[in-house]
Amino acid sequence: MVTANHCDGRVEGVLLSKDDPETLLRMGDWVLTCRHDYTLGWSPEAANEDWPQTAAIIVRAESDSFYFAGTGVVITVAPADDESLKAGILHAEEGRFEDGAWHRGRVLNGDQTHQGRHLRIPGGDFRIQRFSLYEYARFGER
Repeated sequence: MVTANHCDGRVEGVLLSKDDPETLLRMGDWVLTCRHDYTLGWSPEAANEDWPQTAAIIVRAESDSFYFAGTGVVITVAPADDESLKAGILHAEEGRFEDGAWHRGRVLNGDQTHQGRHLRIPGGDFRIQRFSLYEYARFGER
C-alpha cells in the first residue's frame, strides 16, 4: 500500500521528539496535526526531561479515508480550505494487513477517539489504524 500510493503524494511520515513535538501535514482536503503522545500531558513520562522519539506513517487511501501506523503519535484533523468547518472522525478501527488485505481488529469508539476528536497510538505500542473523516459546520456558523 505504501509503495502503491507513494508516487501520488498520498504517503507522509512524521518523526517527533520533545524538541520537535508537532508536525502539520496537508493530505488532500485535510490538515492532519501530528503530535508526540506526551503532549497530551497525562502520561507520567511527559514531565521527563528527555522524551523518546516517536514516529508514524500516514497513507491517504481515499479522499476521506486513511491508514495510520506507528507509535507514540496523536492525530487531530481539520478541513484544509474552509475555516468555518470542523472535522470529526467518522469511523476508526485497528487491524492488520495479511497478504495485502486489511483485516479489521478492534473498532475504536468515543473512549479511544476522544469522542471523535483525535486518533492515538500510545508510545511503546506499535499499531495500525484505519479511519475515515467527515466535516461539519461549527455551531452558530453557516
